[in-house]
Amino acid sequence: MLANELIDTFCFVKHIDTLDSLIIKSAILYAEHFQHKPKGFYNTHQIPPKTEQAIILIVVHMTSNSDYSIWNKVDALLRFNIS
Repeated sequence: MLANELIDTFCFVKHIDTLDSLIIKSAILYAEHFQHKPKGFYNTHQIPPKTEQAIILIVVHMTSNSDYSIWNKVDALLRFNIS
């Protein structure tokens, strides 16, 4: 799934406003940065399943203010695709 497809999926499931869209884009940028990928990498490359899960966790965390231990799970998922 490309970055835009992931955003479109979120938009289909939930009414997305501008802030939510920015959170999704920020989560994708965080994943790219964490995995040492160039900015915009996932606009042209498929997002691996574990990375997609991590991005979804980030979005859920940022939109629900859940506890901070989620970052350990996010980082663990993103480590699967560090090149």
